[in-house]
Amino acid sequence: MNERLLSIAIFFLFLACQETTPAHSRPNLLTDTIPTRTISLEAELLHQGIQQFPDTFLSYAQMKQQVKRIKEQLISTEPKDAIDSVFTELLVNQIIPFWYGTSWSFEGHTAQPRKGEIACGYFVSTTLQHLGLQVNRYRLAQQLPIHEAKSLAIDTSQVLTLALDSTNKNIDKLYSLTQEGIYFIGFDASHVGFLLKKAEKIYLIHSNYLDAQGVMIERIEESEVFASYGRFYLVPISGNQVLLKHWLQGEEITVVTE
Repeated sequence: MNERLLSIAIFFLFLACQETTPAHSRPNLLTDTIPTRTISLEAELLHQGIQQFPDTFLSYAQMKQQVKRIKEQLISTEPKDAIDSVFTELLVNQIIPFWYGTSWSFEGHTAQPRKGEIACGYFVSTTLQHLGLQVNRYRLAQQLPIHEAKSLAIDTSQVLTLALDSTNKNIDKLYSLTQEGIYFIGFDASHVGFLLKKAEKIYLIHSNYLDAQGVMIERIEESEVFASYGRFYLVPISGNQVLLKHWLQGEEITVVTE
């Protein structure tokens, strides 16, 4: 990451740690873990530097304000090709950790992590909106996965369709198609989430409807949801320079409906 960008991020995260009134305390990994994760996955995520819990004393509202200030600093920062790393860091390690463990329901649309329930589409649209992307979270979440993909792609040529004849082949293709960063993934006509590729591993971050498990992160190879589908729509988010420009400049994302 560009040194100036990194120093900006570190500066604001340092300020976050100076809060004296804890609104969120870090859970004990041994006693308060998300039930669906294994110890080996916990250790792997820790090694990868992927946050599983909020690690500051900021409330969610305060974290959103911190993210907003960091984004404002980035607007005048060069080079632009390093912004994708900051975007991924803010989404994956600052916004999403608050949401892990939030329950799933088909109609769930809470805007407060761990309060109420969240459907898969609302999890994606809400976290992106709270990161500062100008998008109607209700309208985006109510679309078919292919239309959500086209909306976030902006340039529809960015939408990749994956439909091979086995789960293993689809996973192998994902590894060959993706680079380090965060992606949107649509599952045929009924599910959506994020894909994160880091250090040659791919993780699915989504609000899992199976047994209403809710928001979680899992290895793509171990995902029952992924194995249940045969067609996927993939769109780069952190690697999409047009989308990042919209994010930085506060330009509205047009939601595709047909």
